[in-house]
Amino acid sequence: RIPELPEQKIVFVPVVVDTVVSV
Repeated sequence: RIPELPEQKIVFVPVVVDTVVSV
């Protein structure tokens, strides 16, 4: 079981979006 996986994904998605927007 990896309950931290969903939380990490939620944090990873905004980071990717911010990177794309920054570029």
